[in-house]
Order: sequence, then C-alpha cells, then structure tokens
Amino acid sequence: MPTSSQVQVMRKVGAHGPARALPKETFQRTYVPPTRKVFSRNSQFLAIKDEQENAESDKHFSYFPEMSSLAQTAVTPDTAIEDMTADQIIGRLQELGWRREGEAARLAAEKEKREQEKQKAEHEMKKRATLDLINDPLLARVAKKSHALPQYTKPPESRPCAVCFDAKGPSVTHATIKQQIDHLIAEFEDVVIKIESLEYQPRAVHIKAGEPTNRWVITLNSQFAVSYLDGSKIMLGKQEVEVRRYDAVIGLEYKQFKTKSTYMEMLHT
Repeated sequence: MPTSSQVQVMRKVGAHGPARALPKETFQRTYVPPTRKVFSRNSQFLAIKDEQENAESDKHFSYFPEMSSLAQTAVTPDTAIEDMTADQIIGRLQELGWRREGEAARLAAEKEKREQEKQKAEHEMKKRATLDLINDPLLARVAKKSHALPQYTKPPESRPCAVCFDAKGPSVTHATIKQQIDHLIAEFEDVVIKIESLEYQPRAVHIKAGEPTNRWVITLNSQFAVSYLDGSKIMLGKQEVEVRRYDAVIGLEYKQFKTKSTYMEMLHT
C-alpha cells in the first residue's frame, strides 16, 4: 500500500489532470552575416573574378551563339578566332556581308527606295526631253503670264528721287496726275516737296498683254520727299493706286525678268 506521502503526490497530480509530455526543443540554423571588412573583401574578389571571366569570354566566338556557324568565315589568315575580340568578329562578318536579323530587310528596303527614286528621275528627264514648248498648255499659261514683264537688255538705271504708280487705261492726263500729287503733298505741311518732272510710260509698247497698266514716274526734289510719299494712295476716278519708290519697283521687275529668262533657258536645254 502507498504511504501517506505518496497519496498526497497522487492527489496533486490528479487535481491538475494527467501528465503532459513536454514539447521537444526545435533547433534552427541562424545565419550570421560577415563583418563589413570580410564582405567588402569578398565583393572585390567577385568583381575581379567577373572581369576575368568576361575578358576570357570576349576572346571566344561562343560569346555570340547566333554567329557560331560563321566562326570560320570570320577568321583571317593572320589572326585566329581565339585571338579576336567581339568587335573584331562583328566587323569582319559585316565586311563579308553578314547582317543581324532585320538589318538585311532594312537595307533591301532602302535599296528599293533608291531604285524607285532613280527611275522617277529618269522618267522626269525623258518627259522633259519630249516636252512640247509650243503647244503644252502649262507652258502656254506660264509664257502668257511672263509676258507681263518688260524685256531688259541691261540692268535698269537707278532713280533714287523718283516715285511711280501703275494705272489702267490711257485716259489719265498729266494735269490730272499733277493735281493729285499736289493734293498729296499738301498733307505734309512740315516738309518742302516739289515735283521736278512727270513721265508717262506706255507699257503696251514693251509688254505683250491684253490690258497692260501704264506707268507714271514722278521725280521729286529729294530722297527725303520720296520717303514721305512712298506707300501713299491716290484716286484716279474710281481707281485707287499706290505710290511706290521707283527703284524698288523696277528692281523687283528686273529680278523677275532674270528668273523667267533662266527658267526658259532650262526648258530649251
């Protein structure tokens, strides 16, 4: 039979329930990072190792697997494939006609475009050679429009103290023009402007056109007076005309005549 002390122990255990097995201890490996000095030394070692591997790989054609079938083609008599770098291999293959994927199609498209431009230029040259300089409707319109310019055998003389304007019809007289210019001069009270001469130029004699405008040239007493009247407008009946500097007008006409002459020479050659 159990003793009294054993009975007390049994009562305590029964009060707290059956005995439970203690959990087994679990062990987990803990990674301890190296110190800064060791980590820095390892990084330098890995970087040096990568550089050596890359330098070694550059010497071999296997670094470019897409070109492995052309390895022997790239070899020159005085250079082995093991001694060639990546850039040398690519340059050598391009000299032999090799192109990357897609580059050949691009070069073919550029070549086709150049051929089309060449054919177009040749067609234009043949068309120009067979151009009818007399009956072509486009040239007829150009020639008709170009006839509105006077023909010059030499550059026109400069008249810095003159202004001019163009008016339709021959009905305007010298007296009418002088009266209109006098009214225009009267607007500039602080400037002395005098008319030195009036000149009428019947442009129908020099220009082959249906209704050419005739030109009036007014010579004044100074260039200062010309700058005042330049850009002014006068009324001739129902017709409004603009007074302009003579040298500017005649210079523009001469430039247009030279351009037209150059164009016509190109058509005849």
